[in-house]
Amino acid sequence: MLEALNNTLRLLTGMQPQNFPAAAAPAPLPVASTTKTKNDLKPSPPPNFDGDRQKGRGFINACQAYFRLRPDNFPDEQVKIRWAMTFINQGRAQK
Repeated sequence: MLEALNNTLRLLTGMQPQNFPAAAAPAPLPVASTTKTKNDLKPSPPPNFDGDRQKGRGFINACQAYFRLRPDNFPDEQVKIRWAMTFINQGRAQK
Protein backbone atom coordinates (compact mmCIF):
# COMPACT_ATOMS: atom_id res chain seq x y z
CA MET A 1 0.00 0.00 0.00
CA LEU A 2 2.75 2.44 0.99
CA GLU A 3 4.72 1.62 -2.14
CA ALA A 4 1.67 2.30 -4.32
CA LEU A 5 1.30 5.73 -2.70
CA ASN A 6 4.98 6.47 -3.25
CA ASN A 7 4.68 5.47 -6.92
CA THR A 8 1.66 7.73 -7.34
CA LEU A 9 3.50 10.62 -5.72
CA ARG A 10 6.51 10.08 -8.01
CA LEU A 11 4.25 10.06 -11.05
CA LEU A 12 2.45 13.22 -9.96
CA THR A 13 5.62 15.14 -9.13
CA GLY A 14 7.15 14.12 -12.45
CA MET A 15 4.26 15.55 -14.47
CA GLN A 16 4.84 18.90 -16.07
CA PRO A 17 2.09 21.45 -16.77
CA GLN A 18 2.63 21.04 -20.51
CA ASN A 19 1.46 17.41 -20.19
CA PHE A 20 -2.02 18.57 -19.25
CA PRO A 21 -4.57 19.69 -21.83
CA ALA A 22 -5.52 23.35 -21.73
CA ALA A 23 -8.62 23.87 -19.67
CA ALA A 24 -11.02 26.74 -19.74
CA ALA A 25 -11.04 28.99 -16.72
CA PRO A 26 -13.47 27.68 -14.12
CA ALA A 27 -16.77 29.49 -13.91
CA PRO A 28 -17.19 31.55 -10.76
CA LEU A 29 -19.46 30.07 -8.14
CA PRO A 30 -22.81 31.80 -7.75
CA VAL A 31 -23.27 33.77 -4.56
CA ALA A 32 -26.29 32.67 -2.61
CA SER A 33 -28.60 35.59 -1.96
CA THR A 34 -30.28 33.79 0.93
CA THR A 35 -27.14 33.58 3.05
CA LYS A 36 -28.07 34.11 6.68
CA THR A 37 -25.97 36.24 8.95
CA LYS A 38 -26.11 36.45 12.72
CA ASN A 39 -28.44 39.43 12.47
CA ASP A 40 -30.92 37.46 10.36
CA LEU A 41 -31.42 34.76 12.97
CA LYS A 42 -34.71 34.89 14.81
CA PRO A 43 -34.24 32.68 17.86
CA SER A 44 -37.13 31.77 20.09
CA PRO A 45 -37.26 33.76 23.31
CA PRO A 46 -36.86 31.86 26.56
CA PRO A 47 -39.93 30.32 28.17
CA ASN A 48 -41.71 32.27 30.88
CA PHE A 49 -40.13 31.50 34.23
CA ASP A 50 -42.38 30.72 37.17
CA GLY A 51 -39.78 30.46 39.92
CA ASP A 52 -39.39 26.67 39.81
CA ARG A 53 -35.76 26.06 40.78
CA GLN A 54 -35.56 22.93 38.64
CA LYS A 55 -36.28 25.05 35.57
CA GLY A 56 -33.93 27.89 36.55
CA ARG A 57 -30.80 26.63 34.76
CA GLY A 58 -32.80 25.99 31.58
CA PHE A 59 -34.17 29.52 31.67
CA ILE A 60 -30.69 31.02 32.11
CA ASN A 61 -29.30 28.87 29.29
CA ALA A 62 -32.12 29.95 26.97
CA CYS A 63 -31.45 33.62 27.78
CA GLN A 64 -27.71 33.24 27.19
CA ALA A 65 -28.30 31.51 23.86
CA TYR A 66 -30.56 34.38 22.79
CA PHE A 67 -27.92 36.94 23.84
CA ARG A 68 -25.27 35.15 21.76
CA LEU A 69 -27.46 34.93 18.69
CA ARG A 70 -28.63 38.56 18.85
CA PRO A 71 -25.68 40.50 20.34
CA ASP A 72 -26.74 43.66 18.46
CA ASN A 73 -29.87 43.85 20.67
CA PHE A 74 -27.95 43.80 23.96
CA PRO A 75 -25.32 46.55 24.24
CA ASP A 76 -24.73 46.06 27.99
CA GLU A 77 -25.56 43.86 30.97
CA GLN A 78 -28.40 46.09 32.20
CA VAL A 79 -30.30 45.63 28.95
CA LYS A 80 -29.84 41.84 29.23
CA ILE A 81 -31.16 41.84 32.80
CA ARG A 82 -34.19 43.97 31.99
CA TRP A 83 -35.01 41.84 28.95
CA ALA A 84 -34.72 38.59 30.93
CA MET A 85 -36.91 39.99 33.71
CA THR A 86 -39.79 40.39 31.26
CA PHE A 87 -39.95 36.57 31.12
CA ILE A 88 -40.00 36.16 34.91
CA ASN A 89 -43.72 36.69 35.16
CA GLN A 90 -45.54 33.65 36.47
CA GLY A 91 -46.07 31.76 39.70
CA ARG A 92 -43.72 32.45 42.61
CA ALA A 93 -41.44 34.52 40.40
CA GLN A 94 -44.25 36.95 39.60
CA LYS A 95 -44.79 37.70 43.29
